[in-house]
Amino acid sequence: GDSKFGDAAWIKDIRISGTKPFVHRCELCPAGTYQTAPESNECTPCTENTFSDFPGATRCTPCSAAEWAPKGSERCLTKEACELETDFIPIRTCVNGKESVRYEQVDPHCNPSNPPTDTKDGCTPCPAGLVPHDTA
Repeated sequence: GDSKFGDAAWIKDIRISGTKPFVHRCELCPAGTYQTAPESNECTPCTENTFSDFPGATRCTPCSAAEWAPKGSERCLTKEACELETDFIPIRTCVNGKESVRYEQVDPHCNPSNPPTDTKDGCTPCPAGLVPHDTA
């Protein structure tokens, strides 16, 4: 007949097959991360030199002084011994005609021993505005 819907069809039932129903489930944050607050929906990676070694952590644990860890770690790594040639830079000063050399650690992931200091006679201070430049 004559209706305002014209030749409309009415759908009585819809069936969808081949898909799984959506299921909401909660999961623990993986090791190497932690949940900052119980209501948080995100896992935060542990910062450098900290770790979490089990799923569901609520904080990260600091490494010991003899260890280090990159960001997002599940465990700490043992620091290897520092090498004077590669892990330190020499800082040279000249005071009263004596050159002093002390070493500053540049690799934070090695375990420093006490680097040597050296003092010797015969240095010439640079003029004002200039700094020493060592050449091999």
